[in-house]
This record gives sequence, structure tokens and C-alpha cells, in this order.
Amino acid sequence: MIYVSELYILEQSLKLSLVDVEKYGFKIDKKFIKKYSNNTKILLNKKPTEALVRARKDLPKGYNFSITYGFRSFEEQENIVKKTEEELKKSHPHEWEELLDRYTGGYKDLKQKKISFMNHRSGNAVDLKLLLNNKEVDLGDVKLNKQDELTFFEKKKSLSKKEETIRDNRRLFKEVLEKHGFKYYPKEWWHWGYTK
Repeated sequence: MIYVSELYILEQSLKLSLVDVEKYGFKIDKKFIKKYSNNTKILLNKKPTEALVRARKDLPKGYNFSITYGFRSFEEQENIVKKTEEELKKSHPHEWEELLDRYTGGYKDLKQKKISFMNHRSGNAVDLKLLLNNKEVDLGDVKLNKQDELTFFEKKKSLSKKEETIRDNRRLFKEVLEKHGFKYYPKEWWHWGYTK
């Protein structure tokens, strides 16, 4: 399993080559971006966008990726951290700090001088869902617990039918994305960073 601390680090001064991913035929889910940003487009560096196009070709017929977030400016990331802190203090008053770090990088992330390819500010990280015939495939809800880990259902001994479906969908997700140069953030099944 790969953790963010072990990942290659990119200099913050990296050159961005951002493109609008909607122009590549991906379904765009703007609910999250509207909640935290004034942006109307989801951007990603050109290389990971092209890798997603190749990955989509390896999906079974009728499947596509839905993209919920790509590149974030410093200001967007700061806004997400602040708003998420407010939400978590209400919903998880005893563990909000840990959850803030786990799901946004927290305030430490905003102070980093170097940016990992797993960080949205690199332009190489993307939050994804999987669609079949334009309907979301069940990859599990965001629970803010261990079930959010991509391989959670691989480790569980006894699975319900629904859990087997989630496990199988995550396997497909993982197989196709890793083949095309993406690595997953272990704590979030939806978060992928392009490594090449």
C-alpha cells in the first residue's frame, strides 16, 4: 500500500498544462465544486487527462468516469479546508481535526512548499466516480471512516450482496486506473494521482 508520505514530491513551481476535462467527454459532477468554489470548469493537467481517456477505453462498454474535482488553486484549497472544518466541528466534534487532515490535508497542506502529485494543487490529482450508462455505479458512500478506503471490502471476511458489488466495482476502478499510471490515496477510494 502506498501512502502520501512515501510518494514522489513535485516542486511547487511545476509547470501546469491545465485543460477542461469536460471537452474530453467525461461526465462532470459539479455539486462538490459549486459548494466550495466559484469555478464553473474542472481542470486537470493534459497528461493525466489523456491517461483518463486511455483508461476509459479499457472500461467495459457503457462505462465512463464522472469527475468531481481536479486542479485546485491555493485559494480554493484554503476555502475547502475552512468550510470543511466548520462542517466537521458540527458533525464530528471529537475527531474533527483528524478528519480534516485525512480528507483535506488540513492547514498543514496549505503550508507545504512542495506539492505531491497526489495533491489537487499539482494539477495531477483527480476525484472520480464510475458510471454505467450515465448512472453512478455503487462504489460506496463517503462515510468518513475506514469504509472509504479503496481496499476496505477486500479485507472483510463476510460480505453482503451490496458489499460484494461495491468490492467488485472498486476492483474494476483500481485495475483500469493503475494500468494507466494512477495511484490511489488509500483513505479515499475516489482520489487518484497521476504518476507519470
